Amino acid sequence: MSDENQEAWWRRTQALAVATLAGATIVGLFLLVFGPFLDRLKPFSLSLGYLLAAEGLPLGLVLLVFWFANRQDETDRRHNLGEE
Repeated sequence: MSDENQEAWWRRTQALAVATLAGATIVGLFLLVFGPFLDRLKPFSLSLGYLLAAEGLPLGLVLLVFWFANRQDETDRRHNLGEE
């Protein structure tokens, strides 16, 4: 792999990692900031803040990991590093 191709791949990989971490941070901060307000709402006899923290956060993070893996695979293929 040429140095120029490797540098372009590395820049895209770094940007993707930063975007993924920013997404996870935003989701976590959303629950911290709006958790007390969401706790007032009680669907299914449980507070909404609890439901989002217990069910929504893990699901959101798993979806974020799959999104990251898909985008990284696209980046690898674009730079001829993908699996055949």
